[in-house]
Amino acid sequence: MPKTLHVSIIGSGQIGSRHLQALAHLKESVRIQLVDPSQSSLDVACQRFHSIYQGDQKKITLETFNTIKDINEPQDMVIVATDAIVRSTVIKDLIQRKKIQAMICEKVLFQTENEYYEIDTLLKTKNIPAWVNCMLRATEFFINLKTLLDKEEIIKMKVEGTDWGLACNAIHFLDLFSFLTECNDFEFTDVSFDQVITDFRRPKSKEFIGEMAGRNSIGHQLAMNCKESDADSKNLRGIKTISIENGTKHHFITVFPDQVTHRTLTGKSEAEVTEPLPLQSQITHRLVEDIVRNGACGLPTYPDSMTLHLSLIREFLSHLTKITGKNVTRCPIT
Repeated sequence: MPKTLHVSIIGSGQIGSRHLQALAHLKESVRIQLVDPSQSSLDVACQRFHSIYQGDQKKITLETFNTIKDINEPQDMVIVATDAIVRSTVIKDLIQRKKIQAMICEKVLFQTENEYYEIDTLLKTKNIPAWVNCMLRATEFFINLKTLLDKEEIIKMKVEGTDWGLACNAIHFLDLFSFLTECNDFEFTDVSFDQVITDFRRPKSKEFIGEMAGRNSIGHQLAMNCKESDADSKNLRGIKTISIENGTKHHFITVFPDQVTHRTLTGKSEAEVTEPLPLQSQITHRLVEDIVRNGACGLPTYPDSMTLHLSLIREFLSHLTKITGKNVTRCPIT
């Protein structure tokens, strides 16, 4: 590890502030530089950080800026936690202005196909390793679940729930499926959207209600279903259930914000456990430490995640083009 670790977070909104809280758990000396054009967002993020970090202010220092140009050190790690609509512009600006050793990007990565290829080329040209924050595969529960699956048998995985954010969160489950099956390609074969609605959490973004299903090149199958909540299901909003059929075993997993309930059926035998699931504020520091120390972490690499992102983005763009009668090239999701 460097004598003093230099980490920047670009974007201090909800997810950026949680990354910042996690960095409060770093044991090394670290200089954190937080960037956001909104002073109120910076203030809230700093409050959240100081609610966690009570240690020596000389060990972990936190500075805030309104623009990227104000970052004044080469960065061992940059976490890009902006909205998707500006993320490619931010990454280009960062790489043009600053020396960066490694990068973690939030998902959904970008809103147009061209941006994926542009950033891929730029990262390769500048030799900057990058990972995408699809964190389910980096959690102990899903790492252990993978060891329980028989790869010689077909894996059939289904994700269901109400208002869980198909557009912004499908990549998490597509990535998890890729991790569990050890296959990074995917083709959607059956896509049916009931409607496109305004994202109630992000008024400038869209959400999709419906089902997406397909398979990878070795035959494993994934289906994702998102329904719109009604009066009877509002209390279940955002909760996802994952069912996995694998030979004679069936796994039923309910995903809550901070825990999972796992029920396993094998013939007539049944077992159920509840295990913790780390929040973002409890895991980012581990990922940063792994990358700085070992040059790798549990997250998917940019090239692998790009492949999966594009399979989703193309379906969303195709549907928007169909219902608007226009050639839609920017998908308003984040």
